[in-house]
Order: sequence, then C-alpha cells, then structure tokens
Amino acid sequence: MKYDPETGHRIKDENTKGKITWVHSLLKYSGQLPQEWTLTQCLLGEHLLPLFPEKPVALVESEKTAIICAGLIPKFIWLVTGGKSQINSRLDVLKGRSVTAFPDIDGYETWNQKLAQLEGLSYTVADLLVKYGKPEDHEAHIDIADWLIRWHRTPQSPGRCYLRRRGAVLLPGGP
Repeated sequence: MKYDPETGHRIKDENTKGKITWVHSLLKYSGQLPQEWTLTQCLLGEHLLPLFPEKPVALVESEKTAIICAGLIPKFIWLVTGGKSQINSRLDVLKGRSVTAFPDIDGYETWNQKLAQLEGLSYTVADLLVKYGKPEDHEAHIDIADWLIRWHRTPQSPGRCYLRRRGAVLLPGGP
C-alpha cells in the first residue's frame, strides 16, 4: 500500500502503479497458492481481541490511523475496517464488546447509518472531527490520527474537553 509522504494518506489514484499489492495475488501468480483459493478478510488487529478481553475497541478506517492511535491512546484495541464502506458482517466479532467508531471526517454519517444496521453491536460513533473540524479538515479528509497529531502540537485545543467528557483518560496529560 502506498502513502502520500506529504499528507500521510493512502494514494487512491487509479493511475498510480503498484498502489496496492496483495500477497495472496502474488502467491497465486507464482503458483504457491491454488488459483481457486479465495481471500476471507477480517478486521486488522482482530487477533488482539482474545488477548485483551476487557479492553474497549476503537474502530478506524486505515492502518496508519490505528498504528498512530495505538501509540497515543493504548486504552483501546485499535481495529481497522480498511475503508469507509467496510462496515459489514466482519464486525460481528465485536458483539459483546464496547466499541467506539472513529470514522474519517467525511465518514461520520455513513458509519452511523451502516452501524445502525448491524444487530447486537454496542457502539458509539465519535463526532469529534465533525464537531471540531475546520473547513480545511473537511477538504483534506482528515482522520482521528491527523487530529491527534495536531492536538499534541496545540494542547489547548477543544479536543481536550471533548475527550474528558467521554469518561475516560484517552490522551496523555488527561485528568
């Protein structure tokens, strides 16, 4: 997967050669996997669920976001859907867990609608980015990692109050 070195976001340009390479595709091509083999995807980080049964789950769209957030907010198990449209039955493994979804700034409504369609899932969709995002944040399609990086650079931002109201010490230097 290729990322833009300036923004840290995935390169989604269809004309970019090699923007995503799947290992199973390479293995099929080389004959190391049978051609009829089919990929079954799970949430990135799903293997952590049985290791930390009491930890709440945070759900994000991208791998980059989960890696940054796991370092900054270790209170959660950070799981990755792989994209805004990837709210589906793969989330069934989260039934019985406390889930906070952190969609990218442009995914808030979509995730609210899609999560509402999943039965038996206890979740909250964080509105932090929608509530405190600036017009340029909407243009840049920021995610929670982008916002947290900014938060760490300017600790008096409105997010400090937002995160305290959520009832948990989510960021270093919290209450």
